[in-house]
Order: sequence, then structure tokens, then C-alpha cells
Amino acid sequence: MKKQLPHKAEIDTETEELTLNLGSVCLNFSFEEWDEFISMISDIDTVFQANLTVESYMCPTCGSANNSYEYNEPTEEEYN
Repeated sequence: MKKQLPHKAEIDTETEELTLNLGSVCLNFSFEEWDEFISMISDIDTVFQANLTVESYMCPTCGSANNSYEYNEPTEEEYN
């Protein structure tokens, strides 16, 4: 039976598959693959978040807000 999850995700309990619709890309995972994927993404996210600088700024004239992102390459020591 298929069930809808947040963010347009869908889970099929009969086939034990999870589908993520990301617009132009659709990712399909078995339950086992999902567990492995989340572990891998968690590791990547830890490195990414530790080295990402986000600066928020607002236009003084129109009041629109925006973010600027910069990835700072970790040093050799940080990798080890």
C-alpha cells in the first residue's frame, strides 16, 4: 500500500520502497538502501556543515533578503 509522506515523498509498504520526487529527479530506494543512503548523507552533511559559511544580507533600499554561501576547503589535518 502506498502512503504519502512530507515533501512529495511516497512509501510503498508492499514493495518496501521509498520514492523521493525532487522535481527533475526522482530517487527510488529499497528500505535497506535508504538506511545506507542516510548514513552516507549524514557523514557528508557533517563535513559540509562544518565548512560552510552562510552570510545573510538585506538590501537597505528594497528590503529584500538573500543568503551567500561559501564552502571553505578543509585542511589535511581536518580530514584526519
